Amino acid sequence: SFSIFGMEKQLPPGFAMTTTHAQALLNEHGVRSPIGTMNAVIKWMPSSEANPEIGQLGIRLHSISFDVAMVKAHSQKNPRVSVQTYDENGEPRKIKRWDPRGLFSKGTSATTANII
Repeated sequence: SFSIFGMEKQLPPGFAMTTTHAQALLNEHGVRSPIGTMNAVIKWMPSSEANPEIGQLGIRLHSISFDVAMVKAHSQKNPRVSVQTYDENGEPRKIKRWDPRGLFSKGTSATTANII
């Protein structure tokens, strides 16, 4: 399982929040609190033995559980998962989601509102 972190940064224990340096402290030392867990399987499938760094990343999400003490109305949440990597300069690059359904399946899904 993997931890899920909230979007809002908070200061770690021991840091005093001062009004003059509050934003600078959050930017430099702020941490995002864990708000739950995600049960997922991650698999790397290289395209060839000659180039093991090139291939396909498989991620299967089994479940998401929120910490009821940290998330209000946790049963009404509809979480979104995004995946990113980093380039040679350390800049984040979002990984696009591959949708294996064909055009007909997508149309059927939209028409039936995912009922079938």
